[in-house]
Amino acid sequence: MLQNPHYHSHAEQQAALGCAAVLDPIKHPRRYAKQQAREKFKPLKRCNQPGSEARTPELLEAARALTHLRINEAARALGISRSVLTRLRDDYGIEFAPSRENASGRLRRLAGTNPTMYELANAAGLSYSHTYKLCKEYGIEPGVHYGQTSEGS
Repeated sequence: MLQNPHYHSHAEQQAALGCAAVLDPIKHPRRYAKQQAREKFKPLKRCNQPGSEARTPELLEAARALTHLRINEAARALGISRSVLTRLRDDYGIEFAPSRENASGRLRRLAGTNPTMYELANAAGLSYSHTYKLCKEYGIEPGVHYGQTSEGS
């Protein structure tokens, strides 16, 4: 009795049987054209970044006009990556709006002025169960002052 061959890889099977993906352009012109178009199209992994020194002054001017936004919003508005805008911020001393505070930081800041878990959840604008889980995870106790002022410094 003959057994079916067992191939360890697709490449081994193609070597033994031949590749069905090789199209004859004379025999199948439309399918060959579609295949060539698919192989030619390579999507960009990232958007083109301004790397030239000629573009930096106009990019600085546009970035300074958007300093009222957070850095990720400004990068999105300018159409550049956040890392490029961070480099410009560090090199030229541009200050953007501070990033949003996360929920655990907000709970830690508000814990001193709210003695109960329910009041803390209402002050932070979170549900009771979410507040309870965050307090348990980060060791936050309602009514305990954690040494931060209301400005978060």
